[in-house]
Amino acid sequence: MFKVTKLVKVISILMIIFGVFGIISTVLGLVSLKGLESVQGVDPTLIEASKAALSPLNLVLAFLSSALSILAGIVGIQGKNYKLAMFSIIAYIVLDLASVVKLAVTTGIDGVTIISSFIGLILPLLYLWGVYQAKGEE
Repeated sequence: MFKVTKLVKVISILMIIFGVFGIISTVLGLVSLKGLESVQGVDPTLIEASKAALSPLNLVLAFLSSALSILAGIVGIQGKNYKLAMFSIIAYIVLDLASVVKLAVTTGIDGVTIISSFIGLILPLLYLWGVYQAKGEE
């Protein structure tokens, strides 16, 4: 167990919200891709780019990271399982970094990608720090 601080509680709620949005947007992207293929006059390069963005690897990474985000949020609000909270957020961060590496390899490294990737790590790192501190306050 660990003491649920305001920081952990707020970030946990945000992690749940973003995780749910991640799953919803992934499903909507998949559904819209099927609809995009049936529309006449759509540029074929747009369809191919959409298929590449929704590759099986990207879908697995999206679902896993969203599920881990939701899990971390739920565990963070409950404050009952310190090890599960740390495992879920560290696994989330590792998946996020793997996704950044994959993106850099497939599309090339540019400043915007690196900056946005590090901005995306702020919330999980704050969660990690908050849970780590909360364990000490127990």
